[in-house]
Amino acid sequence: MREALPGRVVLPGDRTYDLLRMPFNTRPDPHPSAIIRCFSEEDVCSAVEYAVTADLPVTVRGGGHSAEGWCSITDQVVIDLSGMQHIEIDLENELVHVSGGARWGQVDLATYPWGYAAPGGACTDVGAAGLTMGGGIGPVTRSYGMTIDSLVEARVVTSRDRRVVVADDEHETDLFWALRGGGGGNFGVATRFSYKMYPVRPAALGGILLFSWDDMEALWKAYRDWMQVDSDDHLLINPMVVWMGPNPGCALMTYYNGEPDTGMAVMKEMLGGLTPMTGPLEESLQLTTLPAFTGGGETTAWPGTAQYWRNGFLDNDFPDEAISTVKEWFGRCPMPPNHHNHPAAGTGLAPQWRNDISFAYIESLGGAMGRVPVDDTAFFWRDQKFSFTVIAIFDPSMEQWAEESHAWADGFRAAMEPYMSGGAYANYIQADLPNFGEAYYGDHYERLRGVKATYDPSHTFRFPQDLR
Repeated sequence: MREALPGRVVLPGDRTYDLLRMPFNTRPDPHPSAIIRCFSEEDVCSAVEYAVTADLPVTVRGGGHSAEGWCSITDQVVIDLSGMQHIEIDLENELVHVSGGARWGQVDLATYPWGYAAPGGACTDVGAAGLTMGGGIGPVTRSYGMTIDSLVEARVVTSRDRRVVVADDEHETDLFWALRGGGGGNFGVATRFSYKMYPVRPAALGGILLFSWDDMEALWKAYRDWMQVDSDDHLLINPMVVWMGPNPGCALMTYYNGEPDTGMAVMKEMLGGLTPMTGPLEESLQLTTLPAFTGGGETTAWPGTAQYWRNGFLDNDFPDEAISTVKEWFGRCPMPPNHHNHPAAGTGLAPQWRNDISFAYIESLGGAMGRVPVDDTAFFWRDQKFSFTVIAIFDPSMEQWAEESHAWADGFRAAMEPYMSGGAYANYIQADLPNFGEAYYGDHYERLRGVKATYDPSHTFRFPQDLR
């Protein structure tokens, strides 16, 4: 392999192997057989050609943000795109071209100074490639649609062609359909995406509002009821349950993609008489920018920690009992030993409560996302309004805490099952999800399997839940 791909192959024992093999989630401990670093489309083509000829199983690493860590798999070859992070702005056509190894935070930083944004994720660390191919939910989804709804072209190296193919509305149309919601890592190596950009304000109302635990049920009910009516598509509200020092608390992650005064009025209407712990809404909610909002620590799923994700779409009319279940089960969250003693190593700082602890939240859907016809893209769950996620975070070296965290997240997800629609978000992949194909892709599953067979006939691109 090193002779065929000089200077780009990293093998076990090499100095950078341990750095490159790990995904953002440290729960898995993958040991791939080789890592092929790519810096151009030509590099990708030669890597795919070699893998297909040698009949080697491949997984693709874009941003490395897979919830199960399946961008790096033991005994498989990793095609690593972290060296391909070029971003190009086309102001004349209002497009942004993004290489397959870029992270979405980089995209926001590139587009925002020009007064534009493409609909992306709420976390800066997420890779553009995986985010896009699973759907893409973020701060302006309700305003402008999912990430896939702004995708106008993708460049992909498939095992069938072993070269770059261009997929858009007129070329490789089945592939273009599948890339928009059919999940990352299935059809080939996506080397570049082109997205339509939309105007955004230089400053917007946004941030995290903290509320007392006693207000949790009233807050979530007010949010649910607001989402049931003709709500303002400019407003993103994601309710969360989090840890505030030693005690559970609740929060609203909010961003208004419009006139700030209007956003303030909409927020007041939604909250009714509920007041954040920090005081009146005018004092607690400030002007921000989109990159600052997505770059805040509160929007990041703690990269570098061990994580266990559970997800599903809630019924659009989920009852009060679902909210009570969230409160009850979050109160059972396993806490780490000495979780109050977490100073930064070597700093000499006094012990403090650690905040990288498990949390749960709803992502608000609907709006522009729900107005796209369901068969236009591979993403099936257009009619859903609520994506519910539990993330158990723990240190894998603490076996008891790890076991308790796994059991807690599974129990939490099971307790919420009566209030779920049966679907799950493919970007929050779950290893033991029953009937995963139908859960992620609904009625589109069989068509997606056909596209996979067409563009990856050698089954070169593999992971435990691929579309083979």
